[in-house]
Amino acid sequence: MRVLTNLGIGKKVISFAFIATLVIALAGWAWADEAGELQDNEKSRFAIETVGVELSGSLGGETVTYTVTAGLTPILDAEGTERAQIFSTAYTIKPVQGEHRPVAFVFNGGPGASSVFLHMGGLAPKTVPAIPNAGLGEPIHPYRVTDNPYSPLTVADLVFVDPVGTGFSRSVGQKEDNPGENSPLSPYTLEANTDFWGTERDLAILAEFIRTWLTENDRWSSRIFIIGESYGGLRAAGLPSNLSEIGIATTGTAMISPAIDYSYIVQTDVGIESDINVVPTAAAIAHYHGLLSEDLQKMPVHELTDMVWKWARTEYRQAMLEGNRLNEERFQAMAQELSRLTSLPEVEFISSRLRFPHNFDFLILRGDRLIVSSYDGRMTAPAANWMSRMEDPSNRVANEYYYTALMDFLLGTVGVNTLRPYVAVGNTVLPNWEFLDEEQMGMPGTALKLATQMRRFPSLKVFLAMGRYDLVCPPESVQAALDTMDIPRDRLANIETRMYDGGHMMYTNPEEARKLCLDLSAWITATIK
Repeated sequence: MRVLTNLGIGKKVISFAFIATLVIALAGWAWADEAGELQDNEKSRFAIETVGVELSGSLGGETVTYTVTAGLTPILDAEGTERAQIFSTAYTIKPVQGEHRPVAFVFNGGPGASSVFLHMGGLAPKTVPAIPNAGLGEPIHPYRVTDNPYSPLTVADLVFVDPVGTGFSRSVGQKEDNPGENSPLSPYTLEANTDFWGTERDLAILAEFIRTWLTENDRWSSRIFIIGESYGGLRAAGLPSNLSEIGIATTGTAMISPAIDYSYIVQTDVGIESDINVVPTAAAIAHYHGLLSEDLQKMPVHELTDMVWKWARTEYRQAMLEGNRLNEERFQAMAQELSRLTSLPEVEFISSRLRFPHNFDFLILRGDRLIVSSYDGRMTAPAANWMSRMEDPSNRVANEYYYTALMDFLLGTVGVNTLRPYVAVGNTVLPNWEFLDEEQMGMPGTALKLATQMRRFPSLKVFLAMGRYDLVCPPESVQAALDTMDIPRDRLANIETRMYDGGHMMYTNPEEARKLCLDLSAWITATIK
């Protein structure tokens, strides 16, 4: 968990060393081109036509036929000028006559990530095969998709969306200071897309995408669901409000390992929320690796984390608030207890004045010369003297595996015909993202937007999926954000939570992928009744 920040409050760009999605280690997936015009024959090679294919597979215990449609949706400005093209892959089933199937729009995070992760790893009716050893092993060639019989396509059509600057999505038009550089037919460029990279602009553009998609596909009678992972959780919390502004009601929104309010996740010089919220996950990881005392190791992990969470919210919080006024006896007692609950030496907490170490993933198994993954604390990898986040062990189960499988599926099975590079993660997006507008203060987040919608619409349902070993977006961070929303107490019953035996992408664990799909399907079914 990298949580130190260089936070420019109220300025255009907020640079976070903390990264709330699989942005790390994917530098080879971003593409850049030389500025300049493409010739007509070159343009055609980078163009993308909408294509569709009818497939069938095992789904919900029976063989089901569905249509896969992949293509670009134009985004127009107020004058009707095309500003961007957003690529999506839609899975639809022909409804029974007189019925209207729900549709769920699916996003990953970053910001800067395409939807490849939830697409290939989690929810689509065809996903990558299960990874051995509960998702901890190495993927086995060939990297190709197989049927996912548990996909939520059983109950709702699925649209996997790639925001501008990711996937095949690009901006359109020319920037005045870079004429000729911004063709949507060309490979990826930084300057072409920055106008779309900001928390509020992103929500507005994605809401407009949904509106246009509903119109183009004659789906205005469908119930609308949003599903977002990591920074996509910030989208899932914010989009219901943005959709309402253009006349679209959201039936339910699902957040998977989400970041919906950065103040609960990002460690700053004065904020203590992230320190408090990460301790239960640290305890769970220490428990998984057998590092705790005998009495704590005997506890089921959920009982352990419940106990730790209660302690962190009370005693640890009070000690942090007292700061330099905390007497030495209590200071030493707190360091001892933090050491007992996390297995780290007391000196780590004494030297930091009880602040939680931002490099916990590098410290916990350093005696064995191992690191644990900040995305899935169950996973380990050999440590090195000079370590980069590129070596996070979770990368081996997602990067090449998902990307290769998606390209084989889109370009082969579905029939997308283009040389335009598919940007799985645009590594220039995050550093150029405008997290706060000029007039905004504080930390980015959309919990306030979600609270507004939950006050306005008593029927709005929320689904929260969390991975127990996730250090990037610790489960307690989002629970704290939701618990403190300004909504009537009875609306808390509209929030359904599930904890999974995995990390940030709990679906890399095959059994948890099955549970996640079934839980989402059951939640959607119950919500539309």
